[in-house]
Amino acid sequence: MSGPTTYTPPMSPTCGRVLSSPLTSPSSLPGHLGSSASLFSISPHAAAQLVRMVKTQGASDSRHCYFIHLKLRAVFSDDAIPGTCIRKLPRLLNGIPLGAGFLSRDQISEIQWRLVEGEHSTLTFLSCPLLQDEAEESRTSFRDRLITQAQAVFGDITVRASITLSKCIDYHDNLILNDIATNVGDGLQFKD
Repeated sequence: MSGPTTYTPPMSPTCGRVLSSPLTSPSSLPGHLGSSASLFSISPHAAAQLVRMVKTQGASDSRHCYFIHLKLRAVFSDDAIPGTCIRKLPRLLNGIPLGAGFLSRDQISEIQWRLVEGEHSTLTFLSCPLLQDEAEESRTSFRDRLITQAQAVFGDITVRASITLSKCIDYHDNLILNDIATNVGDGLQFKD
């Protein structure tokens, strides 16, 4: 049995090297709270902050945040895809081999895609600022890795998947619609 392997990602000029803001490393991305926060997921609020920061910085008109929307559905049952399968997907999208291994600190900046937390039926991944062709290449590579490593990810579950890539122009989170009451300054206004 062999020991853990070291992953060496391809060098990328994308995450953090283009922007002159605190986006220079995943640890300074909105939503990252040090060693206790995941480098592979991001809260909807932090995702909205990241998109706004990239938009207001205007570092380059050619680099944008992108979404990859992944819809997964079990073919032979109505069961949800297990969380043990879902948690492998951010590694797969970022090109990090599955199984035991080691990712050094200097390689962490190569993590380009993070899962937006709280999604269940359609998984949403948000990228750091990328060129359009880099985002398209990520989608194509992700699709290819899903196909070739489906057994390792989903086990004996037959899954139908659809993958959509879109540019994130703006992102609003935490909208509360049709609430029980509206805050009117002096109190709450009930509408029923």
